[in-house]
Amino acid sequence: MARILNEQLMKKLQKGGDWELICKEAIDDPDLSPEIRDGKLIVYFQKGKILTLEGKKERPEVLSEGYHKGKPLLDIDTKKPKEYFKWAKEMIGNHNISKKEFILQQRIAKDNATQSSRYLVVDMEYQFAQSNIPLEDRIDKTRVDIVAVEQQTGDVILFELKQGINALDGKSGIEDHIRKTNLLIGNTRFCDELRKDITQIIRQKNELGILKCGKDLPSKLAQIKMGIIFISYSKEEQEKFNNLMKGHDILTICKDFSCNL
Repeated sequence: MARILNEQLMKKLQKGGDWELICKEAIDDPDLSPEIRDGKLIVYFQKGKILTLEGKKERPEVLSEGYHKGKPLLDIDTKKPKEYFKWAKEMIGNHNISKKEFILQQRIAKDNATQSSRYLVVDMEYQFAQSNIPLEDRIDKTRVDIVAVEQQTGDVILFELKQGINALDGKSGIEDHIRKTNLLIGNTRFCDELRKDITQIIRQKNELGILKCGKDLPSKLAQIKMGIIFISYSKEEQEKFNNLMKGHDILTICKDFSCNL
């Protein structure tokens, strides 16, 4: 389970810890997304890795030089992190990277992070680790845009996020996504690891305040299902999407930039 923080790091991030104020600022800032990755807490801004926090390191790992080349690095003051985040966001904002979908993912995650949310967003960009699996047993690598738990049923939903009419066709279109996701859902090893990861991620994110579930954590995870969130720009696009999904037993959410699921 790679997406779990050790106790050393959890203590640093929680109340009274060395990095408590960093964690709080990353949660409170609507532009930032703190995510658990490979035993680290990584703070993202518009798809850029803005800060990395690791338990065994004394100092946070700050913005990569590639984002501020030619400009002096502003180190982070762990007691006053706001200034660093403001500077780092400016540096990343100057780069022409594909970030529109990631910004939407962040908004969806932030807006669906409480016990009152129908779908509790647990993670973004989730990928099944297969390095320890024999090559002949591996499946197509499929990164899941958004992993959520439907709180009423306990079902785990693997959401794909699609924007606009051009995202529905081609190599990375709806049909290809359905095929790859069905391979994941049909893989027992993937389902077992996903359930373990989700349980731990919800617990730790709730302890840190990234999720706001209180004591009402989802107690049981049920089926693992596929879902598609389609961001439409017109009624015509909505109609095409609905026609494409006919015959598919898949949860679909069609939105026009409203991020509450």
